[in-house]
Amino acid sequence: MADEIVFGEKREVLGDPVGWRLLLEIPKIAEKTKGNLIVPEEAREKHGYIATQGKVVKIGPSCYTGDRFNDHEGNYCPWCKVGDTVEFIRYSGVVIPGYDENYRVINDEDVLMVIPEK
Repeated sequence: MADEIVFGEKREVLGDPVGWRLLLEIPKIAEKTKGNLIVPEEAREKHGYIATQGKVVKIGPSCYTGDRFNDHEGNYCPWCKVGDTVEFIRYSGVVIPGYDENYRVINDEDVLMVIPEK
């Protein structure tokens, strides 16, 4: 299914997240599957609301600050950075409507893991 997901490139028109929030780009579902089955528009639209993966586009100024983001030696250890693909808590954050791509703003603590590049 990963081959059927496409990330867009229209990030510059969005504002910056504030506080401890991340701006994520939610991948789109292709109109057709590998087997040429057509995915209905309603199913593709719903995916933006129930998705659990996204690419980090921007990070707010207070993200990953405080003691909870330091390792046992006191070194700063953010969970993710701009460009990372992350798994996050389902239904977390706010979906940003009105753009060609799906965007969502979530809290930094809603990130569950960083997905390695293939």
